[in-house]
Amino acid sequence: MRKPWGVAAFVSLVAGLALVGCGQQGPVEVSKEETRTTNIEPNKIPVAGAPLRVEAGDLKVLETVEKATGKVIRAPRLKGTLKLENVGTDQTLRLIRGEVAYIGGDGKVIPVGADQEKPALRFGGYSSSESLGPGQKNDQSIDVAYPAGAAAAKSVKHIRVHVTYVSSPHKTQNFEIPVKMQ
Repeated sequence: MRKPWGVAAFVSLVAGLALVGCGQQGPVEVSKEETRTTNIEPNKIPVAGAPLRVEAGDLKVLETVEKATGKVIRAPRLKGTLKLENVGTDQTLRLIRGEVAYIGGDGKVIPVGADQEKPALRFGGYSSSESLGPGQKNDQSIDVAYPAGAAAAKSVKHIRVHVTYVSSPHKTQNFEIPVKMQ
């Protein structure tokens, strides 16, 4: 007949060996890169328009650089939020596309690099989230290419947002149907 303490001792020994194996860690790898963030002021930028009102917020430029040299590893990106509101009272706005342009102090467009994608905004295809009825709001994430070197040089003085939309009027019409009760 086996003794219960023998089985318990064996299970404890196996569990102890397993824990010792789990406790060993390899060398910790130190990151050789860092993300540099440049905040854009002011934090909220409202632009009045009719029938579309736009507000850009929480704008920042993120780029990944080597810690040792400061060399850019990943091209910079503009990130933030674009709040769109239909302030019209009699039309629906179907958002088609958007683009971002970076304007320098001389009033000229600063292009993104040839190896970067065009800074385009996407409004989600043919879903109801891309249409704004009267009084409706929609928040869009901004995550687009930013001109290389422009963040460090602080050469961008304006950010232009082009939004293309189709306006559809709302009309109400009453119909009277003659009826005869029988």
